[in-house]
Amino acid sequence: MMLVVLLYALFGFTFTLGKLMVVQAKPLFAVGLRMLSGGTILLAWAFTRTNPRCAPQKNDFPFYLQLTIFSAFLPYILRLWALQEVTVAKASLLFNTTPFFTAIFGYFFLKERLSLVQFMGLCIGFFGTIPILLTSSPIEDTLSWSFISIYELAIIVAAASMSYGFIVTQKLVKHRKCPAFLANGIATFSAGCISLGASRVFEENPIKTSLTAFLSIMAIQLVISNLICSNLQASLFKKYSPTFISLAGFLSPLFAGLYGFLLFHEKITWHFCASFITTLAGIALYVWGTRSQKKDISKLEIPL
Repeated sequence: MMLVVLLYALFGFTFTLGKLMVVQAKPLFAVGLRMLSGGTILLAWAFTRTNPRCAPQKNDFPFYLQLTIFSAFLPYILRLWALQEVTVAKASLLFNTTPFFTAIFGYFFLKERLSLVQFMGLCIGFFGTIPILLTSSPIEDTLSWSFISIYELAIIVAAASMSYGFIVTQKLVKHRKCPAFLANGIATFSAGCISLGASRVFEENPIKTSLTAFLSIMAIQLVISNLICSNLQASLFKKYSPTFISLAGFLSPLFAGLYGFLLFHEKITWHFCASFITTLAGIALYVWGTRSQKKDISKLEIPL
């Protein structure tokens, strides 16, 4: 369990590093160089450690393609782009909607069933994000619909994409016995190539300030996110379900809010506290429902 706590303490810090990165460089270039570097290291490691039977098979390529797009490319591009305007705490909390998307995807793709208690927990937790959506910067206000801005929507879409990536990761790591570092290596390297190609087309002068500062931040981000967190998370799928791994993500906003307060002097408003407490209550209810379901206390299942 301590490894799960460590995972999300580090994930919380990646939001802080992400905000520092977009100060130095544009999102596509930043993600592309980081992913390409991390993927190269992981693949080099895989080629020395992977035996022939673990090599990617023809039937695995659709999974690798999905993992590249939904777990590596889209989540990081959208999140980094949104961090240009939203606070670290808000970005982390909105990204914490992954448990709810993972439960929905688990229902449809893994045939996981939800009890009434679990369903109520998901609803409470998801609606817990509303208070934090009521806060916005002036730029967010100019690009918004009702109470949600395009930047907030980007983070929610990134969370949904990452949640689907959890499903694909489990299929590769648990069911197809693919080593975690090989799956992540292929996905991150491929996502890096796509991002850098897109940067050449859409981003002119990708370095905003200092190349040296950007490379320093990227190196720290690469070690923490691409090398430590990605492989630790993939390894935890061998012991825990995708829904539980994403549910434990409620720790990430706490750490992210602390880092944002210490490094960027971002205020922790009542909106954040209300959203966090409500979301946590929903998660706690879901976990309680899961335990009750395992003990056969609750047999009521409802479709989504």
